[in-house]
Amino acid sequence: MKKVVISILGWDRPGIVAAVARILFEHQCNIEDVSQTILQTEFAGVFVAGMPDQNREEDLLANTCACAGTRPRELFILMDCCSEPLNDILEFSKISTGQKEKFVGK
Repeated sequence: MKKVVISILGWDRPGIVAAVARILFEHQCNIEDVSQTILQTEFAGVFVAGMPDQNREEDLLANTCACAGTRPRELFILMDCCSEPLNDILEFSKISTGQKEKFVGK
């Protein structure tokens, strides 16, 4: 299994966690860790999941982005697939621009 890290930021509304959990379930992913918080009206959440090796990251990403919707103040979604331990380097893809950024852990 490969690891998938999904970070979600944006205006809080009912059903965000349920939608992401449903999408992960549909892709046979196992949620290993979740952290979420509400900062006044903003939602921030990070999901770490195991995904079967045969599944495509692109399909999971497309379905996760579809849950963001097109309303004003839509959700900002970052996703990465890691085969390394999460304490090492994580590389996130910016969905809206396709740019790459690196975040170093430890």
